[in-house]
Amino acid sequence: MNRHTPQLGDDMSNVDETSAGELLWRDAREKYEDPAQNLQAIAEALGISKFRLVLEARKRGWKLRGARKNSGSSTRATIQRFKELLQNRLAQLETQITALGDDVTAANSERDIRAVNTLVRTLEKVLELERKDR
Repeated sequence: MNRHTPQLGDDMSNVDETSAGELLWRDAREKYEDPAQNLQAIAEALGISKFRLVLEARKRGWKLRGARKNSGSSTRATIQRFKELLQNRLAQLETQITALGDDVTAANSERDIRAVNTLVRTLEKVLELERKDR
Protein backbone atom coordinates (compact mmCIF):
# COMPACT_ATOMS: atom_id res chain seq x y z
CA MET A 1 0.00 0.00 0.00
CA ASN A 2 1.45 3.34 -1.03
CA ARG A 3 0.89 5.98 1.64
CA HIS A 4 0.98 9.65 0.80
CA THR A 5 2.44 11.89 3.50
CA PRO A 6 0.09 14.84 3.86
CA GLN A 7 1.38 18.31 3.21
CA LEU A 8 -0.11 21.51 4.61
CA GLY A 9 -1.88 22.41 1.35
CA ASP A 10 -3.30 18.90 0.74
CA ASP A 11 -6.97 18.05 0.69
CA MET A 12 -7.34 16.15 3.97
CA SER A 13 -10.37 14.15 2.79
CA ASN A 14 -8.10 11.53 1.15
CA VAL A 15 -5.73 11.18 4.10
CA ASP A 16 -6.22 8.24 6.47
CA GLU A 17 -6.58 8.79 10.22
CA THR A 18 -3.02 7.71 11.08
CA SER A 19 -1.40 10.17 8.70
CA ALA A 20 -3.68 12.98 9.82
CA GLY A 21 -2.92 12.16 13.45
CA GLU A 22 0.81 12.23 12.80
CA LEU A 23 0.43 15.57 11.03
CA LEU A 24 -1.36 16.95 14.09
CA TRP A 25 1.41 15.64 16.39
CA ARG A 26 4.12 17.10 14.13
CA ASP A 27 2.41 20.49 14.33
CA ALA A 28 1.99 20.09 18.09
CA ARG A 29 5.69 19.30 18.43
CA GLU A 30 6.71 22.49 16.62
CA LYS A 31 4.47 24.52 18.90
CA TYR A 32 5.54 22.64 22.05
CA GLU A 33 9.24 23.21 21.39
CA ASP A 34 8.61 26.94 20.92
CA PRO A 35 8.70 28.46 24.43
CA ALA A 36 6.53 31.36 23.26
CA GLN A 37 3.59 28.99 22.73
CA ASN A 38 1.10 28.32 25.52
CA LEU A 39 0.98 24.67 26.63
CA GLN A 40 -2.66 24.84 27.60
CA ALA A 41 -3.63 26.14 24.17
CA ILE A 42 -1.64 23.38 22.43
CA ALA A 43 -3.26 20.72 24.62
CA GLU A 44 -6.76 22.11 24.01
CA ALA A 45 -6.17 22.10 20.24
CA LEU A 46 -5.32 18.39 20.50
CA GLY A 47 -8.28 17.69 22.80
CA ILE A 48 -6.08 16.46 25.66
CA SER A 49 -4.95 17.75 29.05
CA LYS A 50 -1.74 19.71 29.54
CA PHE A 51 -0.43 16.83 31.67
CA ARG A 52 -1.08 14.35 28.86
CA LEU A 53 0.68 16.67 26.41
CA VAL A 54 3.84 16.72 28.55
CA LEU A 55 3.71 12.91 28.91
CA GLU A 56 3.33 12.53 25.16
CA ALA A 57 6.25 14.93 24.56
CA ARG A 58 8.48 12.79 26.78
CA LYS A 59 7.31 9.58 25.12
CA ARG A 60 7.99 10.97 21.65
CA GLY A 61 11.40 12.38 22.61
CA TRP A 62 10.59 16.05 22.09
CA LYS A 63 12.86 18.73 23.48
CA LEU A 64 11.42 19.33 26.93
CA ARG A 65 10.79 22.90 28.00
CA GLY A 66 12.24 22.42 31.48
CA ALA A 67 15.59 21.38 29.98
CA ARG A 68 16.15 24.94 28.75
CA LYS A 69 16.57 26.26 32.28
CA ASN A 70 20.04 24.76 32.61
CA SER A 71 21.37 26.22 29.41
CA GLY A 72 24.60 28.08 28.95
CA SER A 73 22.88 31.45 29.14
CA SER A 74 21.72 30.54 32.64
CA THR A 75 25.31 29.70 33.59
CA ARG A 76 26.51 33.00 32.19
CA ALA A 77 23.85 34.84 34.18
CA THR A 78 24.94 33.06 37.37
CA ILE A 79 28.58 33.93 36.72
CA GLN A 80 27.61 37.55 36.14
CA ARG A 81 25.72 37.62 39.46
CA PHE A 82 28.80 36.21 41.21
CA LYS A 83 30.93 38.96 39.70
CA GLU A 84 28.47 41.62 40.84
CA LEU A 85 28.39 40.17 44.37
CA LEU A 86 32.19 40.19 44.46
CA GLN A 87 32.32 43.79 43.30
CA ASN A 88 29.80 44.82 45.97
CA ARG A 89 31.71 43.00 48.71
CA LEU A 90 34.99 44.59 47.59
CA ALA A 91 33.38 48.03 47.72
CA GLN A 92 32.12 47.28 51.26
CA LEU A 93 35.62 46.27 52.38
CA GLU A 94 37.14 49.39 50.87
CA THR A 95 34.58 51.54 52.71
CA GLN A 96 35.32 49.76 56.00
CA ILE A 97 39.08 50.16 55.58
CA THR A 98 38.69 53.86 54.72
CA ALA A 99 36.40 54.40 57.74
CA LEU A 100 38.93 52.80 60.07
CA GLY A 101 41.71 55.15 58.97
CA ASP A 102 44.37 55.47 61.65
CA ASP A 103 42.50 53.28 64.12
CA VAL A 104 43.55 50.14 62.27
CA THR A 105 44.53 47.40 64.68
CA ALA A 106 46.32 44.16 63.91
CA ALA A 107 43.08 42.22 64.37
CA ASN A 108 41.14 44.48 61.98
CA SER A 109 43.95 44.34 59.45
CA GLU A 110 44.16 40.53 59.65
CA ARG A 111 40.39 40.18 59.26
CA ASP A 112 40.36 42.47 56.20
CA ILE A 113 43.26 40.58 54.62
CA ARG A 114 41.42 37.26 55.07
CA ALA A 115 38.27 38.74 53.55
CA VAL A 116 40.18 40.06 50.54
CA ASN A 117 41.94 36.69 50.10
CA THR A 118 38.59 34.95 50.15
CA LEU A 119 37.28 37.37 47.52
CA VAL A 120 40.32 36.75 45.33
CA ARG A 121 39.93 32.95 45.54
CA THR A 122 36.22 33.24 44.77
CA LEU A 123 36.93 35.50 41.81
CA GLU A 124 39.49 33.01 40.49
CA LYS A 125 36.88 30.23 40.68
CA VAL A 126 34.26 32.38 38.96
CA LEU A 127 36.69 33.24 36.17
CA GLU A 128 37.57 29.57 35.78
CA LEU A 129 33.87 28.72 35.45
CA GLU A 130 33.54 31.48 32.88
CA ARG A 131 36.43 30.08 30.81
CA LYS A 132 34.89 26.60 30.92
CA ASP A 133 31.53 28.00 29.85
CA ARG A 134 33.09 29.56 26.75
